[in-house]
Amino acid sequence: MKPSASPLTPAEARELIQQALRAGSGIGFVRHARERAREQSFNRRDVEHVLKTGRIGKPSWDERFGDWKYPVNGTDLDGDELTVIVALDRAWVRVTVITGF
Repeated sequence: MKPSASPLTPAEARELIQQALRAGSGIGFVRHARERAREQSFNRRDVEHVLKTGRIGKPSWDERFGDWKYPVNGTDLDGDELTVIVALDRAWVRVTVITGF
């Protein structure tokens, strides 16, 4: 499956993430991300901190799910490095956390 749209620029991705964070319910976690959070000892507040303060990396196309994935690199609330991989939904102003490490 080929991308139906170009990926967001880092500035566009940052704005969508900030809008989703302001909305409060604009952040969701897939099961894999919840499992990784337990294994890696990070939580929703850590992820929100990374999304607010982290650096957005180069997106990659996810053939399986037909969506762009964006890495966001930063630190959790304890100062430990944390990278989260997210999918961004422009229409619903929603961030889906796919995994973290």
